[in-house]
Amino acid sequence: MYLRPFKCNDCEASYTTNGELARHKRYKHGGGKPHKCDRCNYECVEMAKLQRHQRMHNGEKPFNCPSCDYSSYDKSKIRRHYVIHTREKPFACELCQARFTQSGSLKTHLAKVHHLNKVEFRCVFCNLFVTANMGELRNHMKMIHRVIDFPVVVNKEVVINPMEVQTQQNAEETEQISEEQIERNDSDLSNESKQIE
Repeated sequence: MYLRPFKCNDCEASYTTNGELARHKRYKHGGGKPHKCDRCNYECVEMAKLQRHQRMHNGEKPFNCPSCDYSSYDKSKIRRHYVIHTREKPFACELCQARFTQSGSLKTHLAKVHHLNKVEFRCVFCNLFVTANMGELRNHMKMIHRVIDFPVVVNKEVVINPMEVQTQQNAEETEQISEEQIERNDSDLSNESKQIE
């Protein structure tokens, strides 16, 4: 589970299971998209995706939110919608612990706040384990290398400790607030001295 022994012969991709590799090959290196919509130019590799797409054309919405009247042709859209009711934020930033309701919001956060468009966490000890999920890296470190506290290599270049990033961000925010307060205080003092004159 920790290493990615199933390697693609056509590119550098590697996977933890043979099934994931087979799916990759179908999508990236397969012989085209055999399933075609008869109403538009949509094409796909899997029949289930074509059936979901056709429900959109038919206006069929078999999936319903248990808490309101929202319905959809796509079950994943119901799951994404339902967090509005639960207020659950299942997508956590592994660098600063900010939480989000959708994966897209997390990706935006990583790009804007941490300046990372694609996150790749790498094991610093064996350099073989690479994942986009910090939880998987923690598991790998604990099970394979028997360590809990470790530096994290992000995108091959940046080495950080996630807790240090959070501390550094908090310090920067505090510093910024302090500067704003000093500017306000200076402005207030200036205004008070003008009123006294």
